[in-house]
Amino acid sequence: MNVNIFEFFAGIGGMGLAFSQAFPDLLGLGRHVLVESDPEAREVLKLRFPGAEVREDVRDSCKGEGANWVLAGFPCQGFSRGNQNQKHFNDARSSLFFDLMERIKELSPDAIFLENVPNILRHLPTVEKALGDLGYNLEWRLLYAFHHGADISRRRWFGLAHREPFEVLEFPTHEKKPVPLWPAPWASGFMEQQAGVFLRRAAHVHQSTGQTCGVPLSVALQMGEGWRAEYREILKGGKVRDFPRAFINADWLDTLMGYPAGWTDTTGATPDPSRRLVSHRGHRSRYRMLGNTVVPSQAKAFLDSINF
Repeated sequence: MNVNIFEFFAGIGGMGLAFSQAFPDLLGLGRHVLVESDPEAREVLKLRFPGAEVREDVRDSCKGEGANWVLAGFPCQGFSRGNQNQKHFNDARSSLFFDLMERIKELSPDAIFLENVPNILRHLPTVEKALGDLGYNLEWRLLYAFHHGADISRRRWFGLAHREPFEVLEFPTHEKKPVPLWPAPWASGFMEQQAGVFLRRAAHVHQSTGQTCGVPLSVALQMGEGWRAEYREILKGGKVRDFPRAFINADWLDTLMGYPAGWTDTTGATPDPSRRLVSHRGHRSRYRMLGNTVVPSQAKAFLDSINF
């Protein structure tokens, strides 16, 4: 039996890793094609999925090829609340969703596994119509990574499209909500005065609207176990302590996001995730790739809930 899997917008392979954990007997039975535009992420994919074919552009035709599964965490920049200039599907990156639909039309997979930010719900009719026009039914859920084995709160939308009837089992209700860290991880990965500036501005904005705001991950880590108490003071007075210059350990950040330590390091160095903070910044691309990635245990939880 051949099972061909195409993973678009593959990043560092979070969707594929989750798929291999949920269906360990399927990956490797046929072709595994990973499509990713970021050259540094492609190097990670080549290292971590040595038997896969790595391609560059979702806009390249797949005519004449076939797939059993398509996996895709399509670009979220047009919908993300972290983007102050949301253009939705008019964003050049998020508009690649329609190129993805063209590839799905060509590949005609049995099932499509999708991921995006929760704000995609505002545009769900567009997603449902595009899939419906190709003959697929869509089921979706919103999941916190915190509830599925990860140490961060990250909330994400997961969807499954299939031509045959299926159901997604309900998830248990969690009374305890995770405390948000905004964003997780903070893409720059370093702490200095700008962290305090951000916190003061965020505190002022959210105080004026009666809302709460999260603490950047790097600042929260430096605060240690007492960060929540400091957070309350920030909300009250908009003040934050001065912090020495320090950097998030990229090896530890791999593990925070649910990957083996060193997953995003292609240099061959021995990973050391034992310290959260280090005195020297890791490669900027590692912070960026991890900031955009799927949490594998969260994605796997959704796949585990599918009942065909």
